[in-house]
Amino acid sequence: TSCLDHTANAPSCPSCRSSLKGRCPVKRRTISSRLREAEQHCVDRGARWTPLRRRVLELIIEAGRPIGAYDLLNQLASAQTPRMPPSIYRTLDFLIQHGLVHKLISLNAFVACVGFGQPVHDGQFAICTKCGKAEELHDSALDANLKRDGRDLGFKINQQIVELRGLCVVCREAH
Repeated sequence: TSCLDHTANAPSCPSCRSSLKGRCPVKRRTISSRLREAEQHCVDRGARWTPLRRRVLELIIEAGRPIGAYDLLNQLASAQTPRMPPSIYRTLDFLIQHGLVHKLISLNAFVACVGFGQPVHDGQFAICTKCGKAEELHDSALDANLKRDGRDLGFKINQQIVELRGLCVVCREAH
C-alpha cells in the first residue's frame, strides 16, 4: 500500500523515494491523526469544526487524489442523509479558507493540504495525467518570483496555484 503522507523512509511509496528524493515536508501520519490536527487547527482559530466538515476532509484524505465536489456529495449521500450541493460547496470553502484543502482549478477537484497548521499558502502541484495523483510542492523561491513578476506588471496577486502536468514515477515506470 502507499502511504498517505510521504516520507523518504516509506519503502511502500514510490513517489517518496523517487520523485521527492527525500525532500517530503510531511511526516507519515494516519487519517485519524490528520483529522485531529485539522480539528485542533480550527479550534485554535475559533472556527467551528462540524461533523460534516470532518467527514468531507476525511473523504478527501481517503481519496488520495483530487476528488470533485459531486463525488464527495455522492459518497456523503450513500453514507448518511442526502446532502445538497450548496452544503458541500460551503464546506469546501471553509476547508480552503482554513488551509486544510486546496482546489485544483484545472480539474475542478480538491486535495488535502499536506501542511495543516501552517499559514494558508499558495501551492504548486504535480498532477499525473494518467492516474490523476497530485503531489503538493512547496517552492518559496517560485512563490516570490511569481509575486515579484506580478508586481512588475502592476498586478497584485491574491492567490496562486501552479499546476504541473505530466506522469508520476509509477505511471512512467509502467510504460
